[in-house]
Amino acid sequence: MENKGKLMSLFAGLKRDESIEQPKDTLGGGFTVLDTDVYPAVVKMAYAGKSRGGAQSVTIEFQLPDERTHKETFYVTSGDAKGNKNYYESNGTRRYLPGFVTVDELCAVATGHLLADQETATKIVKEYDFDAGGEIDKEVPALTDLIGKKVKLAIRKVVEFKRKEIDGKWVDIDETREKNEVDKAFNEDGFTVNELMNKAEEAEFIDAWVEKNQGKVKDLTKGKKASP
Repeated sequence: MENKGKLMSLFAGLKRDESIEQPKDTLGGGFTVLDTDVYPAVVKMAYAGKSRGGAQSVTIEFQLPDERTHKETFYVTSGDAKGNKNYYESNGTRRYLPGFVTVDELCAVATGHLLADQETATKIVKEYDFDAGGEIDKEVPALTDLIGKKVKLAIRKVVEFKRKEIDGKWVDIDETREKNEVDKAFNEDGFTVNELMNKAEEAEFIDAWVEKNQGKVKDLTKGKKASP
């Protein structure tokens, strides 16, 4: 997976850098939350956005089996206060942000090109607006080449504390919720980016991921206390 020669993309500044440790295939530890598993999916919509703190994001809605959908916003940069970069530094080693890795790999397995090469076009989506108190039509830069692509997604069931704004700060409160998070993206045949780059004859990581994680819940509340 290589970047195209000429970048004409909203994310052109997010090219991969050899000085940053490359992501590896790792086995990390109404509405119905999906059980942890791998699901076939089609990208219904994908568009760029930005947080109040300046972090660039990509929101993706997936069509899943049985008419279910999954919509998730991935933050691909760190925000203005931290230099708005697609990586962080820990113990002297620079690593890509998890949200950047997921979107970058999804773009690669679905379209053959990384996030930095994804061109955008204006489309209208429904988005919740706090001032309006509901959904409104909003113009967004959509990653058009992703839309309609078939992939496979490793999706986790996650338990976390709910959050509430208190005195201008968002804090965990003593209530929990379940949600889903995309942990890994594969192409339609189940290959990861690394397997495709290494010209692997068989897709092996997907089976290893299922064996280790299927049906398990990622509990983000374990060993932690919420605010009173």
